Amino acid sequence: PVYPSPWNKWFPYEPIPSTPKIGPYYVHCSASETYHFCTCGECKTQPFSEGTGNVCGNQPLFRPKPYTPRYDGKKLLCGCKKAPGEMCNGACVLLWADVHPFMFSVYCFSSCFAFGLFSAWMFHP
Repeated sequence: PVYPSPWNKWFPYEPIPSTPKIGPYYVHCSASETYHFCTCGECKTQPFSEGTGNVCGNQPLFRPKPYTPRYDGKKLLCGCKKAPGEMCNGACVLLWADVHPFMFSVYCFSSCFAFGLFSAWMFHP
């Protein structure tokens, strides 16, 4: 599905990538290999692109980004396609808040309420 952001209200002609997953992909990457990160969100081999060409096969407005990790190991790669790079930066939390505003407000209220109770209990005279 395509979730437009507030940025797209101001710039409506900019292409919007699909969001295959609200949350990061936890994948094992090798430092000796170059991966091609999918930026369109339509590739079947998420989070990586199916091809290594200059244009995505499903949406020609997007290009796969080459990604070479520095170290071997597990990486958190962006699943919502709203982060500026390949790595997840937490932009999916804001996307989840835009998609589920009532649940987000319930979580925010309950966490502020719990913090208020805890801090009043700890700092009372």
